[in-house]
Amino acid sequence: MKKGQEKFLLGLDIGGTKVEGVIIKISSDTKNTLSSHGRSYFPIPSEFLKTNDKLWGEIIIRKRIPTERDRGYMPVMKDIAGLIKSLCEQTSLQIDDLLGIGAGMPGTIDPEKQIMLNGNSQIFINQNFTYDLCQLLASTPRIHLENDASCFALSEVMCGVGHDFYAHSGLKISQQVGIGIILGTGVGGGIIVDGKILSGRFGGGGEVGHTTLVPGGQKCYCGNFGCAEQYLSGPAMEAIYFERSNIKAKSAEIFSDNVSTVAQEVRDFYLNNLAIFLRNLTSIFDPDYFVLGGGVSNQPLLYNEGQKRLWDSTFLPQSKPLIYQHKLGDSAGVIGAAILLLTKNLE
Repeated sequence: MKKGQEKFLLGLDIGGTKVEGVIIKISSDTKNTLSSHGRSYFPIPSEFLKTNDKLWGEIIIRKRIPTERDRGYMPVMKDIAGLIKSLCEQTSLQIDDLLGIGAGMPGTIDPEKQIMLNGNSQIFINQNFTYDLCQLLASTPRIHLENDASCFALSEVMCGVGHDFYAHSGLKISQQVGIGIILGTGVGGGIIVDGKILSGRFGGGGEVGHTTLVPGGQKCYCGNFGCAEQYLSGPAMEAIYFERSNIKAKSAEIFSDNVSTVAQEVRDFYLNNLAIFLRNLTSIFDPDYFVLGGGVSNQPLLYNEGQKRLWDSTFLPQSKPLIYQHKLGDSAGVIGAAILLLTKNLE
């Protein structure tokens, strides 16, 4: 379970194109300080391990492999097991040395059955991932699965921007309400309340990308019309721009174009929709803050003009949730997967 006074966690971020694995070392090395964007050190709330020590996490090894999901479920599972073994071998750890393994999955996870119910990587749907992985590892580590967007939200609240909000407000991380939103090729979300993921009965608690933003609007692959994903994802913004201009451009180009009237109109349309989307979530969850990830989240307009439009439209004048940009970079999802089991200490 531990090596000396250190503890080790293994995290997996399983996507449609790649699988990323990390091993994280947790220690009370007070020489480290909260690092800047993308660094390997990050703070761990002491509540996790019920200690008064100041805890730090460090990614000691990180490795990616292609998913190649067209080969089918079991070949991919064999590769995932091989990745885990490789990470352990390269760090001279045994699987039994780990506190556990957490996996961020590309779909909705039933909290009790730990089965993926739906998602865009269909090879994992209704498969007994935990049992099969234990069989391939010839070991029985603690394993916990969660939606990948929820992992992103968990990591940022517990190890990233949650610490900034604590410095801003004095509210302990285990008492915060934070919502993570991924604005990328799709729109995903995770809701963190008092240090725990709000999953809902069947794990669909954070599927905010499929809430209706424009009634009767664009058809979504889920079968409904006007889903937030059809207006707030990067490809959606690009499609709207192309429809109005007949010009293909990336979302970053549309945000930076200060000449084209069409670009300005599309930006304004996007920011209005984002404000409506976040206002709806604010009316339901009354969060302390939002944290944004994904490619679109790199645009400064979301944090100044976007926040202004949100604050101007909330039902309660006192409800002014901050909007943060992600702090842990592209490590956020896999860090969130790794720390999943630590949240059980808060229950």
